[in-house]
Amino acid sequence: MLLPFFEIVRRELHHPLRYGAFPRLVAVGVQATPDAAEAAVFRALVARNAINFHAPSHAAEVVCERDGEAGLREALAALLGRVDAEPTTADLEALLPAPPPADAAAGGRKALVLVGSPKTKKPSTSSVLGRALLDGLATRGWQGETLTVTAAVREERWRERMLAAADDADLVVLAFPLYIDALPALLVRTLEALREHRGRQVAPRGQRLAALVNCGFPEAHQNLPAVAICARFAAAAGMAWAGHLAVGAGEALSSGTPLTDRSADAGRPPVGHVIAALDLAAAELAAGRPIPPGAETLIARAPIPLVPFALWRRLFAFMGARHWRREAAGHGVGGGALLARPFLA
Repeated sequence: MLLPFFEIVRRELHHPLRYGAFPRLVAVGVQATPDAAEAAVFRALVARNAINFHAPSHAAEVVCERDGEAGLREALAALLGRVDAEPTTADLEALLPAPPPADAAAGGRKALVLVGSPKTKKPSTSSVLGRALLDGLATRGWQGETLTVTAAVREERWRERMLAAADDADLVVLAFPLYIDALPALLVRTLEALREHRGRQVAPRGQRLAALVNCGFPEAHQNLPAVAICARFAAAAGMAWAGHLAVGAGEALSSGTPLTDRSADAGRPPVGHVIAALDLAAAELAAGRPIPPGAETLIARAPIPLVPFALWRRLFAFMGARHWRREAAGHGVGGGALLARPFLA
């Protein structure tokens, strides 16, 4: 569907279309009971998908299982003729709930990081970021554990281990890469199991949930629909929302290499702001407070000092294109093959 290169679309970086055109996108969500906040997240997700796939226009509607046939026909007829506006960054930020006030007494001292990246043969950017956050908690007297979500989530033994670790944690952190503006499927399956597990408990313990999400584009706000989904999960599972850190250009900043590994500094942008933001988040979480806005802003900024974000975005696109051409050449693939359109036949 897409090419590995980058282009600026609506003042953001996105991948160009491989086939040159994409149809209008229309989506219908179905709820068991009306939930305006959930519907808003769904509409934002569809809008972000439309931008990523270069749809000329989009529209999304949410209906309820209890709606009568006449109401459904009217809603869907209006949907087909409607063009929805694209959400602004402020619209995406409005999807997030306000974190609860600090509660140091309920802070606890055990944290679990659930890594949602499918990479298992080598460290992922998500695992590196999660490990750095745990290290920051450890310096403040916390114990931490990391579990990587894999296909084993389908197996009863792994689920039992994960659920036991989650039961034992005072803070659960979801560390994952952005996939199609949302969460990787295996992490979704894991959260479904965790919600069902907590739903079976008579009085599930009070726990906090935070999200640490990174995307391949430099704009951190592209992660916000996924963050909103995590916040919705927290509410559904009876967990207190502890905030988020959204990282842009995650692979460029880490690609599985520890942030403190100085030998990697020559091949990546500066990561001091990422380290500082993670430490600030760890300090607040350890004290029973949510991740502060200052940490969110710090980790999302352009990594190169004195370089405006717009210039950083163009530099990122140039370096990304060079990387993909070099990788292709290393496998004997020429530039023309990278642009191939095999499904046109």
